[in-house]
Amino acid sequence: MDPSAPPPHASSSLDSDFDIQNLQHGVKTVWFKPREVLEILQNYERFPIQYKTQKPPSGSWFLFDRKVHRFYRSDGYQWQKRMDGKSDYEAHEYLEVDNVRALNCYSGHVEKKPTFQRRIYWTLEPAYQHIVLVHYRDVLKVCLLFYLPFVTTDLQF
Repeated sequence: MDPSAPPPHASSSLDSDFDIQNLQHGVKTVWFKPREVLEILQNYERFPIQYKTQKPPSGSWFLFDRKVHRFYRSDGYQWQKRMDGKSDYEAHEYLEVDNVRALNCYSGHVEKKPTFQRRIYWTLEPAYQHIVLVHYRDVLKVCLLFYLPFVTTDLQF
């Protein structure tokens, strides 16, 4: 592989099969796929950049410019803390796109409602590292919506 060549997942425009309307509806019930996150981060000019959020609802997502808005994690929720009680407890993982490590992902849970979660993504590409995507979801709502049609109230004992 030529080190001067761009990574295989690099893109300057949204893919033709990338449908933002379906994406907006879908992320209310599922997490973003790594490919979707990368497409959004690489094309951040097409989306509004946020400067402040206050307790966003489940299914919402925002883009932040870390150079402008340093405290993008301050969203009004109390996140689970580490043992020291000072810093938020967030799990970290690298996500791959086309078998190439492409994204950082940090995830955390709300202290009093662990089913409400936040994921923070940014790309490893230096040109886009200042743009952060933050996605909020309540995973319990999705579970209840899936199982609710199967619950019956006419049980006889």
